[in-house]
Amino acid sequence: MPITPSQLTQRTKATSFPFAGEQVAIEYHPAAINDESLAQLRDLSAQINDVTDETPEATVNALYLLFGAWVARVLSWWEYNEDPAADGTPGAMVPLTPERIADEMRRFGDFVGACVQAAIVDYQGGKPTGDGSSALLDATSSPTAASTSLTEKSSPKRSR
Repeated sequence: MPITPSQLTQRTKATSFPFAGEQVAIEYHPAAINDESLAQLRDLSAQINDVTDETPEATVNALYLLFGAWVARVLSWWEYNEDPAADGTPGAMVPLTPERIADEMRRFGDFVGACVQAAIVDYQGGKPTGDGSSALLDATSSPTAASTSLTEKSSPKRSR
């Protein structure tokens, strides 16, 4: 039976990477990673990197929501759960919503960066390292050349 464009859009690919002494698994949509989406990521990275104490809070929040929306389009699942309940019941997966990803990026940017990096590197045929070192793309590099750190570019210069 022939494959359809909607099947390719819905397709996911799994990869894993080491992080904080654990092997973390993610699934992502390869169709969501392309020259245009990587250019958007570079642009968001540059804007987030330019945040200062004088940047209006509404602008900062909007940038993090846009970044969260980008991640939510790319990732379909991640092995990242809420803390267990007091009775030991395992926590549910942390939702892949723009709002929650924006919050997680502010708190654990290195982890979110490592997830993004893992998807991009796996898509490009490499082996994810989990260090976030090539997740965001330098504005001067080609759309598929990952060269700057997500945590360097995306860590807020101020807190909420």
